[in-house]
Amino acid sequence: RYLTPEENHAANLEYARRHPLAFRVFVKAFGLGYPLKALEDERRKYAESLRLVAIRPGNERLRSARRTNEYHSAGGSEVKVLISGGGIAGPTLAYWLQKSGHEVLLVEQSPQLRSGGYVIDFWGVGYVIAQKMGLIPRIRELGYQVREVRFVDEHGRKRGGFAVDVFSRMTNGRFTSLPRSELAATIYHTIDGKVETVFGDSIAKIEDRSNSVLVSFDHAAPRKVDLVIGADGLHSRTRELAFGPEASFEVPLGYHVA
Repeated sequence: RYLTPEENHAANLEYARRHPLAFRVFVKAFGLGYPLKALEDERRKYAESLRLVAIRPGNERLRSARRTNEYHSAGGSEVKVLISGGGIAGPTLAYWLQKSGHEVLLVEQSPQLRSGGYVIDFWGVGYVIAQKMGLIPRIRELGYQVREVRFVDEHGRKRGGFAVDVFSRMTNGRFTSLPRSELAATIYHTIDGKVETVFGDSIAKIEDRSNSVLVSFDHAAPRKVDLVIGADGLHSRTRELAFGPEASFEVPLGYHVA
């Protein structure tokens, strides 16, 4: 069924609370009549969080080296981490863990990097992280600098739409759109040859032991690691193995997409 106006309003307010900046952009683009002044405090907090993570590369290298030295001087040791999922989150995490000196195994169910997926809008915290990885020039090269979104009828005649320059203004130009597969491939190339990657396989069983985790696969021999991380998407097999069927944890938000 369709949402009632009251349900839709409540859902929008909840989204505004959780994602204030994204909601402001949405309202600005579509001209919705929500009181934006009520979101100013959340917007400022979000902007401050972006400022805090947007550290100059030189300073970040110094801080990273300091953290690494403190870690080893405190008796820290290399951690063996298994990441399930070779999309966007998995290789990104693998990059930072490998950079921190840990041993990483990346497992992807697909026999190769996936080539499908929609065009996605890339901005916000993801943009900041990609910048710290030195990927923004390549991402912008692959991206589309969209100027307008149009709604057309069956004859291709314009029936509505909106300009998207508002997104660029709201993010100070830190916004682009690109195919999901291109973004995933760009991230993966930062770890290719540096992180052990197994394609065409998936986790079949997770056995949590006292000081390690024994992981069995559909095809490969079992491996013993210190930590297992599921980055295998919406219907995560890793999450299901660890916590049970996803139906037990789904929370309807009242939105329907066709």
